[in-house]
Amino acid sequence: QYHVEKASGAYLEIMNPEAASKTMLDKIYIDKPDGFDIDALGRNEFYIKNVGRDLVLAGQKPQGAEEGVYYLLDKVMGVRWIWPGELGEVIPKRHTISINGMDLKFKQPITSSRIHPSFAGKSGWQSEEVWKAFTAATYKWLDRHGFSWDSSIRSQHSFTHPGWKY
Repeated sequence: QYHVEKASGAYLEIMNPEAASKTMLDKIYIDKPDGFDIDALGRNEFYIKNVGRDLVLAGQKPQGAEEGVYYLLDKVMGVRWIWPGELGEVIPKRHTISINGMDLKFKQPITSSRIHPSFAGKSGWQSEEVWKAFTAATYKWLDRHGFSWDSSIRSQHSFTHPGWKY
């Protein structure tokens, strides 16, 4: 909604599927639309598909449909997120946004990835609020770039783990 409005000036109303089906001709469904087997999708995998005049973006948690939205913004609309926060956003202006004939099933090539942007905590920051805002913006930036940590995969710093003698 935010990116489409910044790019084109058009405001997309967010509503529940029942209300949208009665009032709108062209719809964008995000998350779990009817007729899509998202249980068959794996982690970090999503669908983007035109169904008639509608667009469906579907995926499993934790980030499935959200990754589909960011993929669409990046690959179709040319949106770039250079660094965290609004100053790092590049949202090209568009008179129209048209997505026709899309039928994509995508899986992130890396199963688990992460960066610790604020691992040291709030020390050294102007205030706790500034630190929290930076941390939130950074995690959103990481999501937009497809970072998604799978906590079931064990990872540690190789040279500081007490059980590992390097």
